[in-house]
Amino acid sequence: MLKLFHKSLLLRLGLAMATIVALAFVGMLSSVFIAETSGGQATAINMAGALRMQSYRIASELASQHDLQEQSRLELTRSLIDGFEERLRSPRLTGVLSRTDERSLHESYYQVRLQWRTQIRPLLNKYIDVTEEYLVFQDGAAHSDELRREFLREVDGFVDNIDNMVKVLEVEAEKKIELLRLIQVISLFLTILVVFISMYLMHVDVLGPLRELLLIASAVRRGDFSQRTQYHSEDELGQLGEAFNLMTEDLSRMYNDLEARVDEKTADLERSNRSLELLYKASSHLSQVPLSENGYEQLLNDISALADLGPGTICLG
Repeated sequence: MLKLFHKSLLLRLGLAMATIVALAFVGMLSSVFIAETSGGQATAINMAGALRMQSYRIASELASQHDLQEQSRLELTRSLIDGFEERLRSPRLTGVLSRTDERSLHESYYQVRLQWRTQIRPLLNKYIDVTEEYLVFQDGAAHSDELRREFLREVDGFVDNIDNMVKVLEVEAEKKIELLRLIQVISLFLTILVVFISMYLMHVDVLGPLRELLLIASAVRRGDFSQRTQYHSEDELGQLGEAFNLMTEDLSRMYNDLEARVDEKTADLERSNRSLELLYKASSHLSQVPLSENGYEQLLNDISALADLGPGTICLG
């Protein structure tokens, strides 16, 4: 795979683009996932806050029940207790617990639930029962007041446990937000890094070799076949550069061979012209009748000059 990576420029650029797309996909997927897991978190915090408020409402109601003759006040207290129980078992609160593995959150919820079921709720039920007996039999007022004071003493610790549960819920929500922020920052950093690496690869492995090939093509167009690319690689541009080098070598060889052939043909034409010129001058001299001795000498000089020969002698018989 590494060898194929070095051999293919398209594979490197494609891998860089795929990495950028994958990082963007991871960022979006993490946002969706954390948003899904955080669904109902704010509602659960509000519900836990409502439990705290409901506890204080019960305490306030009991603190104001100085006149035990008011049956409606007991009914209001009973409805507040039922409302607290309903909120404590609300799916909007327990649903968040089912979607998280945070141990501290489960412990804080079960501590509140255990204290409510084993201590607070039995105490309130006992207070209501004693108060109702007093309303019927006019007996047990002191016991009822004692139960009410006992609840007022216990309610602060119970509310502290509810506050702890609210705090754990807030910390859990903040952790998910921090996790999302961390994932987004890492994805952004890696995306920028991959973009810079891709730009560097484009500059080194694409733009540089292409610019060099364009210079070679311009030189070839001017008739300069001495230029060669210095980019040597196994990728597509390296293969193209090697093909350019072979092409310029072949063109240079063909051009030199063509020049040699042109020179050879030119020399042949020059020899032919000189031969024709020699024949013409020889014919001109020989056509003179009678041919003088100077005429023979001039003919020999013309033959020597035109045929590039040394001194010659003509023997007449």
